[in-house]
Amino acid sequence: MASESDITILAKLSHALDASPQAGQRELAVRTDLSLGMMNAVLKRFVKKGWVMANRLSAKKICYMLTPEGIKAVTERTASYMRRTFAAVRQYSAVLEAQIAAYKEHGYTGVVLCGESDAAFLFEYVCRMYDMTLLQYPDVTAGLAHLSDTDEKILLVTAEPAGTECATGCMCTTVMELLHGAGTDKLKTV
Repeated sequence: MASESDITILAKLSHALDASPQAGQRELAVRTDLSLGMMNAVLKRFVKKGWVMANRLSAKKICYMLTPEGIKAVTERTASYMRRTFAAVRQYSAVLEAQIAAYKEHGYTGVVLCGESDAAFLFEYVCRMYDMTLLQYPDVTAGLAHLSDTDEKILLVTAEPAGTECATGCMCTTVMELLHGAGTDKLKTV
């Protein structure tokens, strides 16, 4: 079985060869952030594993390319990563659905998402599903400014712990609290 570090280096090597198919060891070393000596050892190991083929073009020039086995190793790693990522998205989506549904049941009509979050697309999907307004702001200050202009019950969600008091009628939580199922714990104390 291939080690994760070998597959990572093989993927970098694949990208380097895509960018410069005629690259020699020195250029491949630079493109993969490895020393020249380490690149030489890696290429020898990968040739032995059947992942890389080396063709001598001249006395001083060797051309490298991934073999079908090398391509398969990189592709399997990518597919595995995608399966894990999609499983995590499904899990977080289900948790967020339950959290937003609970806020909806408590009379909340919208969500204000403050800051950059990789989970913003999940908030868009779930808020649309529960007919809740979603507004996104670059920071907590901008989100709080919006909240001061409304009497509706709005959930303020911050990408990072805000450390600030929320406006009246507003519940504050973080993206991570919601995604880990702890966002509605605050509803029990209200």
